[in-house]
Amino acid sequence: MAYDFLRHASFIGPIFPEPYVQFDLENDLRRLGLIPRTTGDEGRALQESWEVYRRMLRQLVSRGGAERVRNHVIEPLIQRLGYVRMSAAAEVTTREGSESGGFLLADTDGGRLRVWATGFEEDLDAPTRRGRAYRFSPVRIAQRVLLAAGERVGLLTNGAELRILLTDPARPDSQIVLPIQTQWRVSRDVPETYVLLLALAGPAGLRAVPELAEKARLQQARVTKELRVQARQAIEGFIQAVLDHPKNQRLLLAETDKAVLARHLWREGLIVVYRLLVILKLEAYDNPAQAFSFASVGLWRNTYSPSTALARHVRAALDQGAETGRLLEDGLRVLFRMFTEGFQCTELHVRPLGGALFGDSTTPWLSKLDWGERACAALLDRLLWTSPTRSAGTRRRVHYGSLDIEDLGRVYEALLELEPGIATETMCRLRRQKLEVVVPVIQGDRYRSGLASEIESDQLEDDDETDFEDSAEDEVDEPEENRDEEEEDSGTEQKKTKVQWIEEIPAGKFFLRVGLGRKATGSYYTPHSFVRFLVQETLGPQVAERSSRENPNPSELLKLKVLDPAMGSGHFLVEACRFLGEKLYESCRLCDEKALEAEARSRVVRNEQEKGSSLFSVGNAIQVLHSWLR
Repeated sequence: MAYDFLRHASFIGPIFPEPYVQFDLENDLRRLGLIPRTTGDEGRALQESWEVYRRMLRQLVSRGGAERVRNHVIEPLIQRLGYVRMSAAAEVTTREGSESGGFLLADTDGGRLRVWATGFEEDLDAPTRRGRAYRFSPVRIAQRVLLAAGERVGLLTNGAELRILLTDPARPDSQIVLPIQTQWRVSRDVPETYVLLLALAGPAGLRAVPELAEKARLQQARVTKELRVQARQAIEGFIQAVLDHPKNQRLLLAETDKAVLARHLWREGLIVVYRLLVILKLEAYDNPAQAFSFASVGLWRNTYSPSTALARHVRAALDQGAETGRLLEDGLRVLFRMFTEGFQCTELHVRPLGGALFGDSTTPWLSKLDWGERACAALLDRLLWTSPTRSAGTRRRVHYGSLDIEDLGRVYEALLELEPGIATETMCRLRRQKLEVVVPVIQGDRYRSGLASEIESDQLEDDDETDFEDSAEDEVDEPEENRDEEEEDSGTEQKKTKVQWIEEIPAGKFFLRVGLGRKATGSYYTPHSFVRFLVQETLGPQVAERSSRENPNPSELLKLKVLDPAMGSGHFLVEACRFLGEKLYESCRLCDEKALEAEARSRVVRNEQEKGSSLFSVGNAIQVLHSWLR
């Protein structure tokens, strides 16, 4: 029986991205023996156990405190998950002080699972009481405790839903939301999401989570790596189709300097790809607070969305030669204009983004050239689907929702390393290690057969030697022992170098070649965990000085300015925005909390004054009455 975990469960965060859940999670759980059998005696026992558990869930109807929720949702799971007892946990010290450690489910081998319960249908993402900053919501408290305790998995429930909390010190926290109210209470058969809970939250599942998370991370890294290649292919195919379009010939022939033309089209092609990457990411974000507010609106999905409205026509245009008129080209042009100028109607409100990406004058050449349907179809195809591989024989959709902004930044940096050109004669591409050159075919023809793939470096032509020299990236990437050997060989008269023939490039074709690379220019990828640490260490004292917890001042935080003069893909700036955004929200909530406290004190003083005034009035009346009686 195949499971569709995505049908009812919501996977939030980067630890278990949607493509991994859709294609690989079930197979890995079965390989590790974590999914219970649904047939035979074991299957019948599972069904009977589920029916008993479901009856207990149905007794939670409309109200109940944290203890009642825990008794009906968590306690019946103790033996079902493979634990033997539940006990209250001591408070755990986190960066916010001492916080509730919840309860611990323990097994006979020392394994444990930390769990929390709140009142029935209490908002798990909201502050635990009015006026407290959102950093004290049940989810945030539980995730901080798990990190402080060095635990990767925990459970949190409000009786209406059950969340599997997943933590990773190097990555943002993640959650799996399982529906109790809408599925478990009404399902007579064992729900797929309940099977997922049994697989991940049992003692064996807890031990397997790090392995599963690492496999998902590596798979996501492969997707990012493939996306770099496909983004390059998308731009190459798009620009070549624009160059070949019959309606563009007169305008293109007027530009005699092909090197300048190649640079113009390359820069604007990059902008087109970046625009699509931003739109695809924001319409697929798994966090609704960060996605386009209109991403689920029918008008957007059926008319403008590149991943739904336009995607359905891509393969028809490429595979079947379907006559789509100008549907794809006009669709992309309208889409970009929508974000440049803004758009508003009853169902859809798009604010103009502008800037260097969506500004009016950012693509002057492409704005006056015809693109063509096949060019647009090839562009979308390379950004929406992966290429078939031996491990995955079928094409798969690229799920942008599970990609981090940093992943898109790596695609950006990989493209920036490329250098464009338009062949003015028949050329060829040669490669030595990671460095590529494009030279006239007459110069590279001797490498075509592969017989001369190993030659002496002093036998290279002068122009070849110039193109291949100073490959600093190769030296940095090689292991230290290899570099030592190379240094020893450098003292000899002859040094052998492999030169590989890649392809022939006909005249008039647009091409890209790998330049010296980011490391040759002093550029490096900084690991995200180190980026986060540096941002916190740098901005933390600045924030504390301007807006302390005792004296919050959000307006002072808005005056902070961050400069990254050596910005590559903006990883430090993105993390700085995340950090400052969280601190700004926290400062605003602390102001609200202090205002509520001041309001409460004022109310007490006012009541005391009114009470004193009332007693004074009664005393006066008694004195007047007494004097009158006399």
